[in-house]
Amino acid sequence: MLDLILNTADDVGLANVLALRADEAEGDQAIELRDHTNNAFVAAAGETTTYNVVNLSANEANTISIAHSGSTTLAAPAAANNALTDNFVDLDVADGVTAVNLTITNGVNSDNRFNFQLYTDSDRALNSTGVTSAFSTAQDAGTTNAVTSLTLTDSDNESNTVLLAADGYLAGAAQGNGTAYTSVTLAGGTSGTFMNLDATANAFGFDTTGASTGDTNVVTDIVAGAAERLSAATINASAMSSNVVVRVGNNFNSATGAQSITMGSGDDTVIFDMLADTRAGLTISDTVAGGTGSDTLAIDGNGVAISLGASEWTNVTGMETIRLISNGVASNNALLATNAYNLTLTDLLVDNNGANGSMIAIINDNDDSTTAAGSANVGATIDARALAANNAFSYNGQETSATAGTVMTADRFVFADVNINGTSVIDGGADQTTASVVVGTQTSGTTAGHSANIDILEVRNAAVVSAGDLANITNVGVISFTNDTATAVSSTLELNNAIVDALVNSTAAADGTSAATIAATHEILTINAVDNALVAGATTGLNMQTAGLTNAALSLNVTGGGAADVLSGGAGVDVLNGGAGNDTISSGDGNDTITGGTGADVLTGGAGVDTFVFTPGDNATPSTTVFDTITDYRLGGDSVIDFAAALAVGTQTNAAAAGVATVGAAGFLTFNAADTTFAQHLIAAEAALSGGAANRAVVWQEGADSYMFVTDAVAGVGANDVLIQLTGVTSTATGFTFAGGNITAIG
Repeated sequence: MLDLILNTADDVGLANVLALRADEAEGDQAIELRDHTNNAFVAAAGETTTYNVVNLSANEANTISIAHSGSTTLAAPAAANNALTDNFVDLDVADGVTAVNLTITNGVNSDNRFNFQLYTDSDRALNSTGVTSAFSTAQDAGTTNAVTSLTLTDSDNESNTVLLAADGYLAGAAQGNGTAYTSVTLAGGTSGTFMNLDATANAFGFDTTGASTGDTNVVTDIVAGAAERLSAATINASAMSSNVVVRVGNNFNSATGAQSITMGSGDDTVIFDMLADTRAGLTISDTVAGGTGSDTLAIDGNGVAISLGASEWTNVTGMETIRLISNGVASNNALLATNAYNLTLTDLLVDNNGANGSMIAIINDNDDSTTAAGSANVGATIDARALAANNAFSYNGQETSATAGTVMTADRFVFADVNINGTSVIDGGADQTTASVVVGTQTSGTTAGHSANIDILEVRNAAVVSAGDLANITNVGVISFTNDTATAVSSTLELNNAIVDALVNSTAAADGTSAATIAATHEILTINAVDNALVAGATTGLNMQTAGLTNAALSLNVTGGGAADVLSGGAGVDVLNGGAGNDTISSGDGNDTITGGTGADVLTGGAGVDTFVFTPGDNATPSTTVFDTITDYRLGGDSVIDFAAALAVGTQTNAAAAGVATVGAAGFLTFNAADTTFAQHLIAAEAALSGGAANRAVVWQEGADSYMFVTDAVAGVGANDVLIQLTGVTSTATGFTFAGGNITAIG
């Protein structure tokens, strides 16, 4: 066979259009397409070449090749015209031909890459100037294209981006819907190079100028824009050694949209990007096999939240990494909410894809890329509860960047007791830029690197979470214990300095050595227990163990559920709220704020100036057995009692008598000789204040303890009255000292 080499001229800056009617040559020809650029100035001038070859026979369509542009004569060839916008290949086949096999061969030039745009058709013609109808074949939409099978054989040693511009298979099918080949095959390649079929969207930001210096190393989101979303039933790159990047949509010729995708020995990426689809096109009907390299299953899509689980993972194998690309949906990591991405992990997924069959990697991070570049990530909820104890996942979340202004995502990671075991490695993404973030009544450090993100580590149902279980989790600012059962559950949480510091922000250490370092590096971890709101009595209890939390720059903000919680703080300034239930709260060192909530709570402040917060209704109806207790109230002003409304000293509303106490000037009570028991004293205290103003406080001595009573002004001891035992406190006629509506001392 005659080798036909199509040579362009050295026309500096001109566009070359080459035309060949293959059926006019005698017999089948082996056709090679090459721009023989011998002029070093041509590349700089931006010469383009369009190859129009029509009426290829089956043999010719199977043996045609294209070589890099470049010189065959210069001793030191310059960079040539190898940009994606320099080379257009238009191949038309004869009647009855359905397949094209284009081989890429080496040229002689100094470019690192060779890129071109490829169009195949079966009904093209040459006009008198050797030009086919427009390269973008809008007029072909709705016609039948016989070329259904494409093979690219990569026999060069460089990386390539190839834009598959075939359309016209389906009515209205433009590039945005993907090329409609039924079969795409890739073969050859060289280890360490890439074959990028994601040319228009170019998710990985490859330089397509022929050089390699312009790679952005940023994963961009094309949103709903044009992209080569391949709809082929079969994409086979099993014989490919290069790293393949391919974007798929859906097989429009199949009722189920089934696609079979097989990768080779490179580090390949398959991007699922069906628009407005809650699975981005990945279903149980698809088969994705990753090959022997380290492969990535990228999920893109646009316009709707994406949820993937057991069904979608069924036929996915050999894909070691799942990468999430922004899908244009707002993040929402609230309990039971639908986030932008929602992944339910299964043992089958990890076994068939994870490194060593035990850990699947998830990436939701674009490092320091700017959000303006279309590279913003969105929130993900990762539900790992179904994983066996020996299976795990890693997660790399988006951090902020001082230079690029990236924004952290709102993520949620859901575990059960069996798999919150220290094997999963999570980096939710650190806040590297923000200082002095307010968390409730607390404020983080004045220097950046100490603010928490809003990611949530959820532990569902009863669990024991030790420090070791949390050892590989960083930059997750909230721990939440939840309950989806019909009964009460209780969990245990152990914390120490290293764990809290890493969870809040791993980029800088909290320093508790002095007041100045604490102010600069203060970090706050949020913890809560959430009851099952759908089932009465299905409470969530929390038992905290914080003996190892000795760094004064580390603080906790804790809210218990409806069970009898045991909450504890550390050396920092903690805020502890028991919620409902008969809670036991010990805040440790620091100037802490303790709220018992409803129920008969036992509160211990520890060292520091602690504030005990109470609200009408905290005790239900107080009695001799129903009251809150402060175990270490200090008379000298180191303890503050803060009521929901401003407190004032109680005043005598009803005349003192048997059953009615005498109220002293500072709120200290004495009782009629007839009233000798605790029960009688409680009734007499209320009776002395009944009918007067609400939020009035009195105190009296009861054995070795003092009791403080706050009235709601309604007759009788009722649900909105509050009774507090002050263990071991001796009160006197000196009574209360008030400041700002709070009790700051009791004499």
